[in-house]
Amino acid sequence: SNAIIHAELGYQAAIIELVSLSKILTYWEKNQADRIAISHEEESISWHQLELDTNRLARAYAELGVKEGDFVTV
Repeated sequence: SNAIIHAELGYQAAIIELVSLSKILTYWEKNQADRIAISHEEESISWHQLELDTNRLARAYAELGVKEGDFVTV
């Protein structure tokens, strides 16, 4: 389940739902698969390719024993 943060913003209160990076990538891949997600100098990658690459990386980490909630640096 997603965590909920309650933040006091002056006189207003806000509720912020934390969403996993994988859910964010999946959302953008479904809504604009062919658009550029990342661009650097002469190279770019679409949301679709980013989703494929991150899923491949996640499976590789899972095979190494990484579980949900583990801290991983890339």
